[in-house]
Amino acid sequence: MSVLAGMACLDCVVLSPPMGDGGYLGAPSLRQAPVAVPEIAESLPTFAHLYAPLEAIGLRTSECEVFRDWLVRHDTHRVALYMDAEPPEVAEIGSDPNWKREYVLEERKRQDESDAAVAAGAFRDAIYRVRCSGCEAVFEAPQVERLRAFEAILVTSHTIDDLLARWTPIVTHDSPNAYRLLGLLDTHEPFLEQLLAFFRSHRGHTVQVDLVEGEEH
Repeated sequence: MSVLAGMACLDCVVLSPPMGDGGYLGAPSLRQAPVAVPEIAESLPTFAHLYAPLEAIGLRTSECEVFRDWLVRHDTHRVALYMDAEPPEVAEIGSDPNWKREYVLEERKRQDESDAAVAAGAFRDAIYRVRCSGCEAVFEAPQVERLRAFEAILVTSHTIDDLLARWTPIVTHDSPNAYRLLGLLDTHEPFLEQLLAFFRSHRGHTVQVDLVEGEEH
């Protein structure tokens, strides 16, 4: 069984919202420069660096949006990513007899807020779709995902190049840059690799992305 990752603000002594199943997307930072993580052999690109091309193509999952909002609130604080070596501040959280109950209540609050965002139209439970107008090719995600709502986006060649540069190493290798993610960002499922292949083969064409209602494939 693989090791679960954890993230926390050491200044506020609070855990981050979850990413996947005990996972992470890059080092938890809004900066662009890579960050050294003590338990990982190499510096990691940051969440902001890896998430930017996903935002540009509308692949803004509810989980990532919640995590980014949390990073914004803790932007100037010491935010740690850890594996086995739990920082003393995190051990302090675990020493509180009420911490599990408070964490569950916080998770319920986040779920209620997420459902309210869907009801308000800010997010949608929908199928992510990519279309090439030139050759009429269509690629759809295999499952419904909760994503930030958007109108159709025309994806430029520059955006495609940026996406491929930052994500191809993740989906084609056992990269530490993304770990134990779920849903459409699960790097062990075929969706991301197929998505990159579609963009690569249609670079220079008129490519649009949008959200559609639909059943899981």
